[in-house]
Amino acid sequence: MRLALTKADLRPKEESEPVDKKDNEVQPEEPLPDYHLLALSTLAGNVEKLRGTVKWVGGLIAVLLLFLALK
Repeated sequence: MRLALTKADLRPKEESEPVDKKDNEVQPEEPLPDYHLLALSTLAGNVEKLRGTVKWVGGLIAVLLLFLALK
């Protein structure tokens, strides 16, 4: 069994110092990736993996209980 943990920083980002308009015109800013969406998509994948594991373990327990009941 494997458990992977992802760190998520939910604190608001600090404002940086104002930059001159000349600097903004020369280098257009690329949109930053939304880290909340990335963390949520990773969490969704991990929950799906956990769901599959719980299903297999639950099935194994059910089979073992059935075996013990018929014994």
